[in-house]
Amino acid sequence: MRVGEHDEVTTRPSPPADFPLYGLTEAAWDGPRWLRFYEGAIGEVPLGIHLAHGWSADLFEDAGPWAEVRSLPRTRFDGGADDPMREVAYYTWMSRGFGSEVHEELAQSEAGGYQEWETAAWTLDGEVVGARVVPAHPDAEGTWAAFTATPEVFVVVAARGIRPADIRLTRVLDGSTYGIPLEAMLDFPSSIERSVRKALGSIEGN
Repeated sequence: MRVGEHDEVTTRPSPPADFPLYGLTEAAWDGPRWLRFYEGAIGEVPLGIHLAHGWSADLFEDAGPWAEVRSLPRTRFDGGADDPMREVAYYTWMSRGFGSEVHEELAQSEAGGYQEWETAAWTLDGEVVGARVVPAHPDAEGTWAAFTATPEVFVVVAARGIRPADIRLTRVLDGSTYGIPLEAMLDFPSSIERSVRKALGSIEGN
């Protein structure tokens, strides 16, 4: 998004993601699924894609079950960090819908010990992979988060009402299942609104 002359707000579309996207398998989730958000500057290739699986557009206000799967290109974390995995761990810690400055110190501290986090066995395209699970926190209200890695992307899952051990992931080859053709340009917020509308029939609050 950018502000033009006379403070007129204008937007320009972003190119589609140039990295693999992952979501829950049909066996793991047979309900609605949609594009919840994409990260990055408007007009540039996204730095992350969030795919939702749930029954309410406002996932974090929903008692569950629901899961959000975020695909983040590994190149995003290659900017000189001593330990990119620690940066992903911190991102994952903050992905549970709370955090902000109140929990900054705790998040940084626990992310530094990610190698000691509990692990869960997920499947990704049929292969068993290990995922590191963020330590529980009462403010998360039952939402957990964990991450795993592929050669091209980090995959972060935040969920409620679904056990970490029950996560089954697959690469998204047909974006229409999420209402977003993979080759299509992304317009904010219309691409998200169309995807939500296709999945849920309407956008809550509108």
